[in-house]
Amino acid sequence: MESHEITQEELEQIDVNDWIKNHEVVKDRLTPAIIITAVVICSGLLTLSFAGFLI
Repeated sequence: MESHEITQEELEQIDVNDWIKNHEVVKDRLTPAIIITAVVICSGLLTLSFAGFLI
């Protein structure tokens, strides 16, 4: 007979799935902010390096 008890791995997988579902909303809000921040930092570094090159 096979026992159909939930194993520790299955339990962890369920926890991960719940965590992902709960954090989808947060991720959707954070992603644009992270992209904007990265773009601002990159453009700032490019501007600084370009200005340093000119000087």
